Amino acid sequence: MSSCPASIFCPNPAIMANSFSNCLSIDLVKVPPTINVSSHGLHRVALQNTEINIDCFATGVPQPRVIWYKGSQMLIPGPRVSFANDGASLKISHTLPSDAGKYTCLAVNEAGDTEAEHFVKIYVPPRIEKAALQGTPDPVVNQSVRISCEVHGLPFPQVSWYKNGIQIDQHEKRFIYSGGGKFLDILNAQSSDSGTYTCKAKNIVGEHEKNVNLAVSVPPGIEESLKSKEFQVVLG
Repeated sequence: MSSCPASIFCPNPAIMANSFSNCLSIDLVKVPPTINVSSHGLHRVALQNTEINIDCFATGVPQPRVIWYKGSQMLIPGPRVSFANDGASLKISHTLPSDAGKYTCLAVNEAGDTEAEHFVKIYVPPRIEKAALQGTPDPVVNQSVRISCEVHGLPFPQVSWYKNGIQIDQHEKRFIYSGGGKFLDILNAQSSDSGTYTCKAKNIVGEHEKNVNLAVSVPPGIEESLKSKEFQVVLG
């Protein structure tokens, strides 16, 4: 085996076993890094509480070192962050909404550096934390009623409302959607508006629903007035 350094070429290593005087010094050709990134790898989508893997395979002479960033923050191994393939592969486990954003891999060697950007989206299925009547829990006839639906999800879910299983038209005059559908306002509520109201939240990764029961009561005075009108007889 030659005793010449790695960057030295020796024509006859056996003769030069104890001397480098006849060795010919050569320089390795240095090549700046190149990152092999497919268009598929630039944009990634993952569900919350799953894992996402991003690759950044780089070539060059000498072999480049890969450094990862999220935004301007350099990533280091941790409970949810790990690296493989000499740092070329990044894995994020138990994904959170905060993991969404821009990831940059920087490939560096003695000849230069280059980088590639990856964009990550984290989708979260809809979740209705609470659906309930706002204001008085016992509305009466001719009062306005608001039903709220506290919705979360990414992308933000589309919210629709149903009464006894039938969808409420958003253009109905007495039923008004507000707050992006998070509120259903019933103007001048009548006893016929009593029933089960359902808030349904839906996005591209799932749906969720919750029910609210509404009972619109008739005050005694109004009830007696209605009964008297019901039995009124007009004699000719």
